Amino acid sequence: MRKLLALSLPLIVVTTAFAGSPDTVVIGTLDKWKVLDPAKAYDVMSCNLMQNTLIGLYGYKPGSTVPEPVLAKSVDVSKDGKTYIFHLKKGFKFQNGEEITAYTLKRSWDRVFKLKGDPAFLLTDVVRSYRARDKYTFEVHLKYPFSPFLAVTAFTVAYPVPSIYPQSNFFKGTKYPASGPLTIEKIKRDRYVYLTRNPKYFDFKDVKAKKILIRQYQNAQTIRLALERGDIDMTGSLNTLDVKDFMTNPSLKSRYNVYVAPSFVISYIVFNAKKAPFNDPRVRKAIAYLIDRDEIKKFAYNNILHENLYSLIPINMWGHKDVFNKKPNIDRALKLLAEAGYNKNHPLVINYWYPQGHYGADVDKEAQIIKSQLEKTGVIKVNLKTTEWPTYLDYMTKGILGMFRLGWAPDYVDPDDYIYPFMHSKADASLGSFYSNPEVDILIQKARSVNNKAEREKLYSKIQDYLWKDVPYIPLFQSEAAIVANKSVKGVTNDPIYPRYYLLHK
Repeated sequence: MRKLLALSLPLIVVTTAFAGSPDTVVIGTLDKWKVLDPAKAYDVMSCNLMQNTLIGLYGYKPGSTVPEPVLAKSVDVSKDGKTYIFHLKKGFKFQNGEEITAYTLKRSWDRVFKLKGDPAFLLTDVVRSYRARDKYTFEVHLKYPFSPFLAVTAFTVAYPVPSIYPQSNFFKGTKYPASGPLTIEKIKRDRYVYLTRNPKYFDFKDVKAKKILIRQYQNAQTIRLALERGDIDMTGSLNTLDVKDFMTNPSLKSRYNVYVAPSFVISYIVFNAKKAPFNDPRVRKAIAYLIDRDEIKKFAYNNILHENLYSLIPINMWGHKDVFNKKPNIDRALKLLAEAGYNKNHPLVINYWYPQGHYGADVDKEAQIIKSQLEKTGVIKVNLKTTEWPTYLDYMTKGILGMFRLGWAPDYVDPDDYIYPFMHSKADASLGSFYSNPEVDILIQKARSVNNKAEREKLYSKIQDYLWKDVPYIPLFQSEAAIVANKSVKGVTNDPIYPRYYLLHK
């Protein structure tokens, strides 16, 4: 307890000046940001902060999944779908007075292409060339027609950044001149982020927030206590049992609102297809046969906020097709394990990794249940491994993890965003799978190049068949988002794209 208090004290001391004030909305979260550079950031919290403090060519209105122009005034697209000419609005500036022009965009994209950070492939794999034709005209040539391209420009990797971002290195700072509705006033890693209104934002009148304090916690139990004590005003990081309590307990219902909405967030198991024993597809498929989603949903997630997922494409998105087994089949799993050389006298010993605290305590339960499901065979022995999120990401990209748990929130709302980053040989190394299949690459490339939705849907159907054939991933669940907020908080949107901190107020 003394150690816990010692760790918490600096947070309390630093934030008391602006916590609890009537114009400050305090949010509790388990998420931790990694880096505030669009050229490198590919984790949810980092991107969420930049989505509230920077703007791009395109963006999304609250509640919408259709990208709309922000910096762009209009765009001309060539008949072959390979050339985009963006005509920019004039007078958009960063907080320090730097105007955002086509030259700003070119300089920012130059960084992405040169530095090759985790999200760079979203641009580099599809963009052949780009240039500033003049101060307010930005021209982009694609390698092939790519129908979700405007949606990609709405993601952080394509955002223009101010000149303080170095051209030869990733930005290591924590404060930068904002172009979006909010600005980072104060920030301390793993402790808090304090956001205030950006007075230079072009649409300032639509910014409802005055001050936003995001407090970062180590576990969901502490967040619940903080919520009931009044230390925080809202959270989206509660365990499902706690969410259920806030939904049904009369004394809590009188003080708090629960906002539940469908999302495009999925959870899944990743196999490093190059790391033994998971380089054997029989091992991967055997494990897939043993996963009982109903049991996990009941005992880890209290049968709420989770829907069984049998493909990587979300259920509520066009192109989805169930391809995984819906019920466990131990006999088929044992047969595949025997073919791979494993039996009770020669068991399969594996490590199963999950990130410490990042997805909440329910994932601890989930991991224990998965371990139990695999070990019921008497042929598999599972060692559970966990580490903090930044280290976890580092291990993942270096290929250290063999079998591990991840979640995915969309970069852009299109089936391509749930197929290309996961299954194309040029992209999925960033997700730790290192899966490669030339036939799948060809199908994905066709699906990206075709504009006809019906034709794309047929191609995604074939690709999802390979997902079951090769099993580089095991889809688990699609989540509903649940936000619990004190009734004094207004402007809660539970947005499917990213949290709109700038709309929150009391």
